[in-house]
Amino acid sequence: MTVATETHVTHVEVADFPLPEDGLLTQLTLTNGTQRPTTLGPRGLQNLADALKEARARAEAGEIDAVGVTGIEPWFLAGADLTVMKEVTTREEALRLARAGHETFALLADMPVPTFAFITGAALGGGLELALHCDYRVIIDAKAPLALPEVGLGIIPGWGGCWLLPRLVGIAAASQVIITNPLRNNRQLWPAAAAEIGIVDDVLPAADFMRHARAWAGKVISGQITPARRDAEPIEVWEQVLAEIRRDIDNRVCGAAPAPYRALELLEAAHGSGRADGFEAENLALADLILSPQFSASLYAFNLVNGAHKRALADIQVDPLPVMEAGIVGAGLMASQLARVFAQHLAINVVMRDLDSERVDAGLAALEKELGRDVKAGRLTKESAEEIRQRVRGTTELSEFSDCQLVIEAVTEKMEIKRAVFSELEAIIDPSAILATNTSALSITEMSDHLIHPERVIGLHFFNPVARMPLVEVVKTPHTDDLTVATALSVVQSLRKTGVVVSDAPGFVVNRLLLRFLAEAFTSADAGVPLEVIEAATKSLGLPMGAFALLDLVGPEVANYVLETLHKNLGSRYRLSTGLQEIAHHKIPLWNPDNPNEFSADARAAFGGPSDENQRSAKEVLAAIEKALGDEVRRMLTEEVVDSRADIDLCMVLGAGWPLFLGGITPHLERIGALEP
Repeated sequence: MTVATETHVTHVEVADFPLPEDGLLTQLTLTNGTQRPTTLGPRGLQNLADALKEARARAEAGEIDAVGVTGIEPWFLAGADLTVMKEVTTREEALRLARAGHETFALLADMPVPTFAFITGAALGGGLELALHCDYRVIIDAKAPLALPEVGLGIIPGWGGCWLLPRLVGIAAASQVIITNPLRNNRQLWPAAAAEIGIVDDVLPAADFMRHARAWAGKVISGQITPARRDAEPIEVWEQVLAEIRRDIDNRVCGAAPAPYRALELLEAAHGSGRADGFEAENLALADLILSPQFSASLYAFNLVNGAHKRALADIQVDPLPVMEAGIVGAGLMASQLARVFAQHLAINVVMRDLDSERVDAGLAALEKELGRDVKAGRLTKESAEEIRQRVRGTTELSEFSDCQLVIEAVTEKMEIKRAVFSELEAIIDPSAILATNTSALSITEMSDHLIHPERVIGLHFFNPVARMPLVEVVKTPHTDDLTVATALSVVQSLRKTGVVVSDAPGFVVNRLLLRFLAEAFTSADAGVPLEVIEAATKSLGLPMGAFALLDLVGPEVANYVLETLHKNLGSRYRLSTGLQEIAHHKIPLWNPDNPNEFSADARAAFGGPSDENQRSAKEVLAAIEKALGDEVRRMLTEEVVDSRADIDLCMVLGAGWPLFLGGITPHLERIGALEP
């Protein structure tokens, strides 16, 4: 292939292990000799193919009785090497890469002895497809996500996933993994959920996992364990499920991306096709999509996300302050979520304080409830959840923050209250400790300008739900020093989130753009454009939801408050909406209680109802919104809210769910002419 050599080539280490009754299992371990995720490019595929051919020869000679494929914790295999895929320039090259994967994995599927995938960690894309080619699969009971994220990247699972997965788990679960999850911010499966739907046969203890896995394989070979397999589903079931999935795709991407539709076509054809035909259909689809503009855009956004931490720390020349105990001021919903992620990922003690014991108890109860949901969903073990809970203590005493190196306030969004909280905290904590705020709209400079040490104040704007959302806007004031910024970024990274440094400007990045987006939508509604037209227009952007679905998620009262704040601080382009004010003040439901897909009559009336004088099309509404977003991006860059366009793109991808296949908001706005290059 005329593509670049892989930067980190995956090799295969081979070792033999005894099985019961004098049997022998040969184990193929995928490794690239680094801490980086293992991926497969042309040379990695060739190394795997060579190892599989040798194993086949040994099996045919009667030397081995089973083959196991595994990885190095915390990875199993991260899939295809995207750096190689990026440099494919012709359809012939794309076809060769697609077929090379199928040909290599077929060596495993056609092995004359039982084959096992011992999944030691994350199995993504081609990594999960490799496991699907094995007869049996077990997974480590740890943080080991499984996913086929390709559709979210503008391509399809092209190494067997579209043909194999529905036969293993059924068409409903397969379409969820292949299409729906990638379109929902790339949701992943954790071990318990993967076992529940049948992708893996068992979840084995993390301690000494490989020994347990080989012992499990031995029991399968000796007949002590017989993993269940699903019966073939009738075509009518497939047709019904896929019709629903098509409606969901139309609702989510409105034709803005070809990949989910191509994946749907592959699933539709898979029911009656043989393996060779199914795999060749994947080859052709993958070859087309690798050369598509959506895949190119996705790679830009993907690389942006993966390189975010290095970019954020590029200009920081000081070492961060160690944080051994953290404090949370407040015990509301956001505060309890913050306490959870700090206790879980930093493994430190966390103090959560509120004005009375009732509020503190409610915060601790909310923490326990959230942990319980994660245990039930398989994201946490009971033991891990209990450890997290034991690290968090509640109090009504402000003095208990005295030993904290970082204190975050998460109290009512009112300037006078936050200023008072900071004054109280500064009198208690060590002069080197950092004060942070989770405000989403207020000026942090004003919040801290009365302090003796304003240089140790910073914004840490987390997004709700805290445990799920990957972005934290790290907001520095003109006084914030490098030590504070370095410590904040280090903490955010330890929380397994991405921090983007932004200046203290109204709305920061995400809320500023989302509220400009909403303000333009509400302007059209106030002018009499039907709400359905506006929702359809905004959905066609490819965002996870349209304007009014977003309003429902944020809450009309919160949206109106933030809009009023931005109107006050940024001017009349953030137009106040009489319809939004009516809905917020009178708590008017947006949706018809008898039909959640239909607007309520009261919501229509709040915006005045459709006007015959203003019959703008969805296309015209969208053009106005995109023009407004381009204007706001230009202003943010001029004001130096961020260092570069890439920071804006990163914030919108991670904080607003901007689709990877659109490649970031600024390239999209450039392509449509709403923003100068």
